[in-house]
Amino acid sequence: MYNIPYATLHRHIKSGSLRKKLGRFVPVFNPEEEEELLNYVQRMDSLFYSLKRIEFMQIAGEFARQKWKARVFSGNIAGKGWFKNFKICHPTLRSPEPTSIARV
Repeated sequence: MYNIPYATLHRHIKSGSLRKKLGRFVPVFNPEEEEELLNYVQRMDSLFYSLKRIEFMQIAGEFARQKWKARVFSGNIAGKGWFKNFKICHPTLRSPEPTSIARV
């Protein structure tokens, strides 16, 4: 259907290289850790304490330090590029909106 030679497919299946790779980039967190971080942000949102971008980046940096991922982020704060990619991968994140006391 896609005109890929049989030998190429066989080689990729045999070597186990079917996984998508990011080139020279390595993900900071594994999927379980990303899910844990996402659950924390959603829990904070449900308590009417939505995190701003800079606060979330600080929490991600602290989370990486606690998971023994030393020197992943400079200054123990995640970068804007990491945040942008995290938000693309997890579209359920949204910008915080002010909530009145009466609504809480």
